[in-house]
Amino acid sequence: MKKLIQKAVKVLAFLLVLALCYGLMDQVLKIKTDDMVSMVKLRQLPPDTVDVLLVGSSHIGTNVDNQQIFDEYGISSYNLWVGMQPIWNTYYCLKEALSAQSPQIVIAEVYLSTTTMDYSPKETAIKNVELLNLGINKVQAAFASYEKWTDAVEALWGLPYYHERYDDLTIADFVQENDLSLPAPRRPEGGVAILKMLDYASITDKLPITEKNEQYLRKIIDLCKQKNITLILMAAPFEATEEAAMRLNTVAEIAKEEGVPFLNYVKEWDSLGMDANTDFYDGGHFNNQGIVKFSRIVGQYLSQNYSLRDCRKIEGFIWNASQVTADKNKAEFILSNQFSGDGVSEYYDTKIKLYENRYSSWTILTQIGLPLPDTDEGQVVMACFDEQNGENYRGLLIRGEGNALQVILGNNRTFMLPLLHGDSATLAITKDNERYSIYLNGEKLYENEQLPCDAYSGTLLLGCEELAPGGEKFRFSPTRVLNLEVYDSVLTESEILAWQPEDLPEAPKPLGIGVKDAAEVYTLPEQFVGGDETYRQASYLDTQTQLFASTATRFTLLTSVTPSENPGNGVFLSCFDENAKNYRGLLIRQLDNAQINIVFGQNVGVTVPGEFDREMHLAIVKDGTNYRIYADGLLIAEAESPADSYDGTLLIGAQRDADGNIFRISQTQVNHLSVYAGVMAEAGIAAYDFAAAPLPPEMVAESAAYTMPGAFVGNGSDRALDTGVKLYDVATKDWTLDTVIDVRKGVNNGVYMSCFSEETGHYRGFMLRQDNADTLTVYVGNSVGVTVDLPQGTSLMHLVVVKSGSQYTIWQDGELVQRVESACDNYDATLLLGAQRDADGNLFRFSNAGIRTLNITDGALSDTDAAALSAPVKDNSRF
Repeated sequence: MKKLIQKAVKVLAFLLVLALCYGLMDQVLKIKTDDMVSMVKLRQLPPDTVDVLLVGSSHIGTNVDNQQIFDEYGISSYNLWVGMQPIWNTYYCLKEALSAQSPQIVIAEVYLSTTTMDYSPKETAIKNVELLNLGINKVQAAFASYEKWTDAVEALWGLPYYHERYDDLTIADFVQENDLSLPAPRRPEGGVAILKMLDYASITDKLPITEKNEQYLRKIIDLCKQKNITLILMAAPFEATEEAAMRLNTVAEIAKEEGVPFLNYVKEWDSLGMDANTDFYDGGHFNNQGIVKFSRIVGQYLSQNYSLRDCRKIEGFIWNASQVTADKNKAEFILSNQFSGDGVSEYYDTKIKLYENRYSSWTILTQIGLPLPDTDEGQVVMACFDEQNGENYRGLLIRGEGNALQVILGNNRTFMLPLLHGDSATLAITKDNERYSIYLNGEKLYENEQLPCDAYSGTLLLGCEELAPGGEKFRFSPTRVLNLEVYDSVLTESEILAWQPEDLPEAPKPLGIGVKDAAEVYTLPEQFVGGDETYRQASYLDTQTQLFASTATRFTLLTSVTPSENPGNGVFLSCFDENAKNYRGLLIRQLDNAQINIVFGQNVGVTVPGEFDREMHLAIVKDGTNYRIYADGLLIAEAESPADSYDGTLLIGAQRDADGNIFRISQTQVNHLSVYAGVMAEAGIAAYDFAAAPLPPEMVAESAAYTMPGAFVGNGSDRALDTGVKLYDVATKDWTLDTVIDVRKGVNNGVYMSCFSEETGHYRGFMLRQDNADTLTVYVGNSVGVTVDLPQGTSLMHLVVVKSGSQYTIWQDGELVQRVESACDNYDATLLLGAQRDADGNLFRFSNAGIRTLNITDGALSDTDAAALSAPVKDNSRF
C-alpha cells in the first residue's frame, strides 16, 4: 500500500510539473499583437478605474486617444479592441470586461455590422478567442467564431495555432505586460490618404444587416441594460460604400427601437470638422491630425451629455501618476535667442499651449529687457490669452504699463507689480493646478492665488496677442525678452530663486533685411528627386532656410522644376503654414495636367500651364509685403500680400502640417534652387543661369555598352563570364540587349545570363533562364517573367530586350513577344553569363547555356529598329 501511495504521489507530481511547463510554454507562445494587449492591461487595472469603456475594432483602437480625452476632459476612458473584431466577439469581450471593470458608459463601435460575413478569417478569430479567460464565455465565443466545431476546439486549446512561433519569439514574449498607461494611438508621420466620401446624409434607404449581426447587437444592448450601464452605439467616419451606409441606417433603426443613442459619425463627418483630404491615414483610420480631432469630438460629446467625474482631480488616480513621476527639471521650452519686437509685425510663437488642459501645472522663468516701451497703450511682453469673449477673458498676459509690469492670470485677475529699474527684470510664475504664485527679482509677491479658468488652445506668444488660437495677431509691441524657460511642472522656491538667466545672443536679422545687393544664401548642391528610396534624397530635403521669419523679409528665390506624370503629392517647394485659420508663406506644387501652382503671401495663388518632362524656370521675389512671380522669364503676377511671420524652413519635396510634422512627401524633381537675401533686379532675373545642379551620384549611370568577344558555352559546374556591365546601377537607365543563343526543346540549359538580385522579398533585375525543358523565361524589373516557347529541335534564337525607364519590350526572331511595365530599385551587381549570384553575391546555378553573340548598347531602340535587329538567324555562317 505504501509503495502504491508513493507511485501515485510521483505520478501527480509529474502531472503537476507537466501542466506547469505546458502553461508556461503556452503563455510564451501566445500571439501578442498590439490589439490584443488591451484586455490584458484592462484586467490589471484597479477596480472602478474605467468610467467609459470603448469596445470594437481598430475604428476604436487606432482612432481614439484615451490620453487626450483624459488630459482635456478628465474622463477615464479605455479602448478594448481587436483589429477587424466582429459584433459577436465585441459581445463576448464586453461580457468579460464587465467582470473586471464597472463602467458608467459603454461605447460599442459597429463598423463590422456593415459586412455580410458570418465568420471571420481564422487569423482574426483566434485573436478574439485567445484573449479571453478560459470559461463558458470563451467556449461560447469560440463556437460563435468558427464555422467548424473542430476549429473552435483548436482555438480553445490555442497551441495548434501558434506552436510554430519559435522563430518569431522576442524578449516581449517572456515578459508580462505591466505598462498600464493610457492608450494613445499614433500613425507614422506624413501619412495622408485622400478619401472619396459620398453624401452619406442623403442616403436614407436601408439594407438589412445579417441575422447574426443583429442577434449579437441586441445581445450587447440587453447586457448593458441588465448591468444598468448606459450604452452608446458609434460608427467612426470611414470611406463607406453606399451599401455600408444603408446598413448603418438599419443599425440606427434598431438603436431607435431599443432607445439607445447611435452616433453615426459617417453621416456627420464633414459637419464635425473632419477633412477627407488631410485627416485620414487610410480608408478607415485617421492619421495623427485626425486622431486629435476625432478624440476631441468624442470627449466633448461625453462631457456635454453625461455627468462623469473629473479624474484629474482625484489624488493618486492611476493615470495621474505620470505627472507625479515626471522629470521636474526638464524644460519644455528654452528660448535660444533674445526676442526684440518692432511694434509692427515682429513676434515669436513658442508653440507652448499653457492652457490646453486647465488643470495643468507649469513654471515660467523669464528675463525682461528694460526700460519698457513708453507708450500710451500697454505693451505686450508675452501672451497666452483669450480675448474672443469679453465675458470670459482668460489665460496669461504680461505687459508693460509705464515703467510697471502688469500680469493677468487665470480668470482675468490683474496683478500690478512694482516699478522696475535697471536694464532687466527677472519674473517667475508658477501654476499648480489652479493656484498661481508670482516672483519678481527673487522676491515672492503672491502665493497660491486660486484663479480657475476654462481651457484655451492658443500658444504662448512673445511681442503680441492673437484674436483666436492660430489666428490673426495684434498689439505688436517693441518689447524685449532676454531669456525664457518653460517647465511642465512646478519648480520649488529654491529652484526658482537659484535661476541665473544666461546671456543669450541677439536673434539674427531676418532674411534680406538691411541688404542692399542680393546675396546668395542657399544653393541646392545636387538635383532633388523625391519619392524613390533608392537615393539618398529619398523623402524630402530641409534647406534650413527661413523665408518668413519676419513679415519684412526680402528675398529672391530662383528654381527650375520638371513636371512629371506621377508627382505623388506634387510638392516641389514649401515654406508654408498649414494652419487652417492662417494659411501663409510660399508653396510651389504640381496640379493636374502639368500645371504649376504657386501660393504666396496670405494664401494668394497663381497657376501656370506646364508640360510633362519639360523644365520650367521660376523666380519669386519678396520685398516686404510685395511679391513678383516670374515663369520662364515672364512676369505672371505681382501683388501686395501682408502676412504674419512663419518660422518654418524651406522644404523640398514635402510640406509641414499645422503642428510642424512632415507630410505630403512627393515624387517631384527640382533641378536647380538658389535663394538670395535681398531683391534681385528684373534684368538680373532675365540673365540668370538656371543651370541644373549635378545629379546625385546614385543617379549617374555607368555605360552599359558591351560586346562579347567570342561565343560562350557553360559547363554546368564552374564556368561563368562576368561582363562587368551594370544594368541596374541606376534602375531608370535605358539600354538595348541583343543576343543569339543556342536552344533545344526538351533540354533545360538553365541560366543563360543574369543581372538579378536574389534578395528574399526583393527579387529584381534582368535574367534569361530556362525554368523547364520547353520554355525560356525572360525576367525583368520587379521579377516579372515573360515566357518564350522553344521551337522544335536544335536551333538558334535571336532575342532583343529593350529597356526604356521601367518599360521592357521583348523581341524574338523579328516578332514582338510582349511589352511589360515593371519598375524596380537599383541593383549594383554586373551581368553574368552562365550563372547567377545568390543573395550574398556568391556564384551559383552554373549552367550549360550556349551564347553565340551578345551586344549591349546604351539607350532604348525604337520598335522598328528593334524588330529589324532581332531578325531570325538562318544559318551558322555568321559565326
